[in-house]
Amino acid sequence: MNNTEYDKILLAVLKDGLSLKSVPEHLRTEEICEAAVRENGFALQYVPEHLRTEEICEAAVLQNGYALQDVPEHLCTKEICEAAVREDGFALQYVPEHLRTEEICEAAVLQNGYALQDVPEHLCTKEICEAAVREDGFALQYVPEHLRTEEICEAAVLQNGYALKFVPEHLRTKEICEAAVRKNGYGIKFVPELLRTKEICEAAMRKNGYALHDVPEHLRTKEICEAAVLQNGYALQFVPEHLRTKESSERESVGANAIDAPLPPPAEGLPQFAVPDAPHESEPLVAHVPYRPRWGTLTRRAEGYRPDPPVLGNANGLL
Repeated sequence: MNNTEYDKILLAVLKDGLSLKSVPEHLRTEEICEAAVRENGFALQYVPEHLRTEEICEAAVLQNGYALQDVPEHLCTKEICEAAVREDGFALQYVPEHLRTEEICEAAVLQNGYALQDVPEHLCTKEICEAAVREDGFALQYVPEHLRTEEICEAAVLQNGYALKFVPEHLRTKEICEAAVRKNGYGIKFVPELLRTKEICEAAMRKNGYALHDVPEHLRTKEICEAAVLQNGYALQFVPEHLRTKESSERESVGANAIDAPLPPPAEGLPQFAVPDAPHESEPLVAHVPYRPRWGTLTRRAEGYRPDPPVLGNANGLL
């Protein structure tokens, strides 16, 4: 192979590390492989075994912690595992059991609270659980029952109001429920009937109007319904017929067609990060879509996902 062809391959993996899959085995040099994993850590899966050195593996997990799954067992050192979970807390599932120390587990949940599900039971301390729910309130579902204290539950709903779903019934106090709906109006769904007061319902509507769906019929007053449709025009469908005024219908029309209209509520069981908060009127919806949404990480984990690499080729076909 001449230098021109080699340079083309190098340029290709520098642009997209996953194109390493299309590079013939005998051309996957150390330089090519290192360039690939520095661009995309997932490319480590295409690096020949004899080239998966400590340096290349470290470069891969620093770029994408999930690449830890392709690091040879003898290279899964404390340093590499820690680097992986600091980049992506979900990488904790690939950390060998004997290396899942309190320090590494804490680093993982601080990066992604959902990693709490992979923390060994004996390390699920109050401190680690609290760190997890402060990063992602939905991690409350993985907190052991005996550790779901009022303090931890409050921290969870303050981060994600929908986490009220996992708060024990006896801890769903007025204060915690109010904190939950002020953070995420959809949390009204998990507020005990006796606590669904006018004040709590109104607070929920001001945050997420579509949550009117879960407001008891006898509390769908003019004030609460108005607050709901002002926040989200789609909520009009849940307004009692006798309260549907011309003004509220006009609000629904605007809300249903505006590009910055809030999205419908999440399906039951989905965390709030799957549904962004309603953007401000002057902001485009795209501004609220995270560059690297966590939902992609969750889906990747659930389905054992590995991204499909692009096909590397030239005018004459594959290289």
